[in-house]
Amino acid sequence: MLPQTGRVGARSLAERVKHKLIEYFMDKKYLGEHVEVTFSAGIATYPLDAKDYEALVKSADESLYKSKHLGKNRIYDFLDKENFLQISKESERRKFTRYKILNGSSIEIADHDNLMSINGKILDISPSGVLLECNCYLADDVIRHNLAFKFRKLGGVNMEDLDVNGNIVRLDREKEKIKFYLGMEFSDLMDQKKWNVIENFGDLMPI
Repeated sequence: MLPQTGRVGARSLAERVKHKLIEYFMDKKYLGEHVEVTFSAGIATYPLDAKDYEALVKSADESLYKSKHLGKNRIYDFLDKENFLQISKESERRKFTRYKILNGSSIEIADHDNLMSINGKILDISPSGVLLECNCYLADDVIRHNLAFKFRKLGGVNMEDLDVNGNIVRLDREKEKIKFYLGMEFSDLMDQKKWNVIENFGDLMPI
């Protein structure tokens, strides 16, 4: 569609078209009602995104589809694939309500090589992740992948075989105290059987 035009030039043109289109319809009405217009576009370039005409059109079409999937009214670059996957993942996880565990809890985190072990209590939890408080010192490199989360107690009851795998994705410090908050993301959504155990013993309250 745009011979001798690179990725930056294609995006620049698409942004100008989008701006002009929205500007034109800003004060337009149809049957007495305001006309709301959105503009979506997909960008793919040769030879980085595809090696021939058919593959290039397919890549651009996939980019356009992803623009619409992300909420329309945007220009999606084929190189945005990783960002798209992350947004989709976060959007899926945000569907789940987070809960406080009123009965008290404790959890242990360990890596699969047994080089690290952290104990703390759960502040809130959902099938996709957990926020943990621990009174200990933690270095920034604690943010790592492929960890085992073992639930030790829920509501004063010792837990057995209640564990999940995941990653520490956030680390916050409380000033003037040896207190850290860990945001943890489960590798997969917790299965219903394990979640039922948490519901039964945790006395959950949605937040």
